[in-house]
Amino acid sequence: MVLLYADELVELEHAAIDDILFAELKETRPLPAPEFKRVIMSVVTGAREHQVKKMLLDFSKNALDMTGMEYRSIMAQLTVGLMRSPAQKVARMATTDMEREQLFRSVCDEIHVAIKQPIEFLSFGDRAEALQWLKR
Repeated sequence: MVLLYADELVELEHAAIDDILFAELKETRPLPAPEFKRVIMSVVTGAREHQVKKMLLDFSKNALDMTGMEYRSIMAQLTVGLMRSPAQKVARMATTDMEREQLFRSVCDEIHVAIKQPIEFLSFGDRAEALQWLKR
């Protein structure tokens, strides 16, 4: 695993053998929209610069301190940003917050209808299952 980027909020690592970009938040406090957007833009930049096809995003230990509209906007920016990369699959570690999970599913459905993205997004409760899916 090679460390590609790290700051006070996020760490990006790349497993070249499986071509998977791992993104994990370093903070466990609630993240406001500007900080979450910065994290998402770091992920997009990492995916583009390193031409990765698969990603595992683990933001499950954090709460989000933003409105549903802010979340929708940031997730749309993630999707549009990844469309300009070779990304094909994004595994996301699910949270225990049912409202957040409902919002994520709703946002994904809205984005899929609006953009028709060719990128597969799936949430997982188990990291091993997420990795298995990414390696297929």
